[in-house]
Amino acid sequence: MTVSGGFGVSVSRTTNTNGYFNFLITPTVIGGPYTLQYSVNSPQGNYSTNQNSLIVTAPLIIPVDKILQGVTIAGRVGTMPNMATSNPNGIGVGRSQAKEYWTGGGSTLFLKPQRGYFDGVDTWTYWNEPNLLPSNIKSGTSIFGVEGNMPPGKRSLSMNFIYDTYPVKNPVLNFTVPNVNFTPFLVYADFSSSGSVNGTGGGSGPSGTYLGSVSNLSKGEMHAASNHVDFYLSFSMSGTNCNVSITANQTFTLDRGNVTIYLFE
Repeated sequence: MTVSGGFGVSVSRTTNTNGYFNFLITPTVIGGPYTLQYSVNSPQGNYSTNQNSLIVTAPLIIPVDKILQGVTIAGRVGTMPNMATSNPNGIGVGRSQAKEYWTGGGSTLFLKPQRGYFDGVDTWTYWNEPNLLPSNIKSGTSIFGVEGNMPPGKRSLSMNFIYDTYPVKNPVLNFTVPNVNFTPFLVYADFSSSGSVNGTGGGSGPSGTYLGSVSNLSKGEMHAASNHVDFYLSFSMSGTNCNVSITANQTFTLDRGNVTIYLFE
């Protein structure tokens, strides 16, 4: 007997003494319904008949890596780890160390979990950062729930100014340092210039004609020939601008040079 039907294969067998035989067909053509065609060759003659039909569908593919570990579907056992019931890193059930972390330079921490199923109830992925300590965080600041206890450091700022030769009198020079986000305790001005007092003693060199430094806590001095100039520094805050004034006790001429203003909290 031969069984066929347009589904890509056929099978032929010899029947048993009762006229029966069992057969298994693996179709190769998807579709249908296909009518089953039976052909019989025997000493008594050749016979054929069409009975029943079948529909051929695509094979069922079971992705075992998408099935939870220990679960069987259509005879295939899943391999996806159950992170809710496992303890891969030895710190507790449902706790697993992230494969890596990323911040992108911002304030958001991204964690890449291990492969597996997370139930979203009591399943956690973590990253151990030994530097995440209260002593490394400024007092009054919390990072991921860790309250800092490190005393805040003192801030500082500096800015350089260049000026040309001109006669000056009290106040001598005015400077504005912008974008100061703290209240200075010490303002210090460091000059690189030469000058003359009332037209005498000008020039540069080791003769004492250089104006050195002055701060709000100590006066500065410049000696030129028989004249002596005292300098005093004061400052005030206007928003985030620090306005610095340097005054002198007499008129003098200051050559082209530069001054660096330092602000200390």
